[in-house]
Parts: sequence; C-alpha cells; structure tokens
Amino acid sequence: MRAYYGMTKTRRNNYHICLTTHQPIYGLIFKELSALLIHSFNSLGRPSVFKVNEFAPDKTNIILGDTIYADYADKLKNLKYIPWQMEQLDTAEGHYSSFPHYQNFLQNAAAVWDYSMQNIKFLRGLGLSAQHLPIGWHAKLETIPASPEKDLDVLFYGTLNERRLKIIEQLEGRGVKVGYTNFTLGAERDRLIARAKIVLNIHYWHMAILETARIHYLLNNKVFVITEQSVDNPYPQVDLVSVPYDQLAEECVRRLADWENSQKLAELNYEQFKKYYPMPELLKKVL
Repeated sequence: MRAYYGMTKTRRNNYHICLTTHQPIYGLIFKELSALLIHSFNSLGRPSVFKVNEFAPDKTNIILGDTIYADYADKLKNLKYIPWQMEQLDTAEGHYSSFPHYQNFLQNAAAVWDYSMQNIKFLRGLGLSAQHLPIGWHAKLETIPASPEKDLDVLFYGTLNERRLKIIEQLEGRGVKVGYTNFTLGAERDRLIARAKIVLNIHYWHMAILETARIHYLLNNKVFVITEQSVDNPYPQVDLVSVPYDQLAEECVRRLADWENSQKLAELNYEQFKKYYPMPELLKKVL
C-alpha cells in the first residue's frame, strides 16, 4: 500500500466518487452501487462529488466500476484513491489472472475496500490488506415498482454458461415459466424483476463467492431471492434461501407451491437486511 503521512482521516467532505467505465453499458451495471455510495455519504453528513471517468487531484478518489479492464496507472499517479473492489478474485477462475496490471492498481491505493471476505483472504495471500465493506441497505434504493401481477415464476438475469443454462432447462422441464435476460438494465430490468415471483441467483464460476452486487438490490426491494449456496455468507443475519446447485430447480418448485409463505419470507429478508446491514453504518466503519 502507498504510505500517506499526517492526518489519518480524510477531511470531512473531501471525497470524490468516480465510476470508471470503458463502455457505456458498465455505467448502468454499476448504477445501483454508485447510488448506494452517494446516498450513504450523504446520510453520514459527508456529501461527495460524483463523476464518471474523472479523477480529482485534491480529494480522496473512491473508485468503483470496471477497474480490472483498463490500466489507470498514468491517470492515478500521485493521486490518493481507494478502490471498492468488486471482482471475484481467484487465480484459477475469473478475470484476475488475465489482467496483471490490476495488482499494481490495488497495491498503489491508499486503502482497498472489498465486498467479500473471501477476496480479502485472497489479497492477504498476495501481501495486500483490504477492509471489508459489505453491500448494504439504503432507503433511497427502494426503487423497484411493486407489481401485484406476477406473470413470471422465475427470473434469471446475467451471462449464460453451461451450468446456468442447465438449471434453467431443468425448471422449464418442470413446467416453470422462466424469464431470462442479459444486459437488460435500469428501469427495464426493474420492470422484469417486479413481474417475477422468484429471482434466481446461480454462480458463473465454481469459486462460488456470493454475488452480493446483484442480491443487495433485490433484498433492498423485498424481492424473493433463491441463491446457489456460496463459500461465504456475508449476510448471516438474513434468512436467505440458499441451496446447493443440484437442488436449485427443486427449491424453486417447492417455494412456488408455497407462494404465500415465500412472500412472507421475502418481507422478512427485507426487514433483516434493513436492520442489520444499513449501508451508512457499514461505510462509517471504513472511513
């Protein structure tokens, strides 16, 4: 880590949130996370500046986005920055090994925030320290419109691969009405979510780090989530429905058959998430 001397805390309103995106689509992918940071800083009485692909020379740059894909070394030289690290880190799977400049990006940071304890263990093995900043609840992110009509039994959104497609085909074989989309974002995606009884989360990689960058927004909006079991559990105070890969289809069918209680559980998950993981309080711990 780069050493900084003098004050150990950044001045009260001296934060600059920067969303890095080499393609416009990533601006939408990170829209909710950007909003979550902005609103949480505001809730703490520390309003911050927000820019896309613009760094500030006189502030602490809080960076999130597609940081692994582009080498920002020249732009960040002599700047103070803290990345909120959102990649799933592993040497065998994921993108980490394909982008060697990413380790330098993390090493030169004033600090690193990471959403996953699994990632933090990985970084520790490389001699890098990181602070745990889970992705939490904020009232300003309650933005998915309620829909009394649920014409989709299960919705899955994300990039398809063989293991994800297999579960979708199992569900369709059981007569479940499945909706699928990829790169449908923003309000259009939210309307699809509102139409679904269940939003299903299936890991892309075998490393099985929970995709909280996706799930937090669903919990924040009282959406009923079923997720594949993970190596970590960042929300132990939430009774999230989490089952092994080979039980996902059966669990969806079972929960659809008991839809009244599933709706009650979605409400409970929301209340638990709101109570135990308020984002301003989580953010306060790393500032």
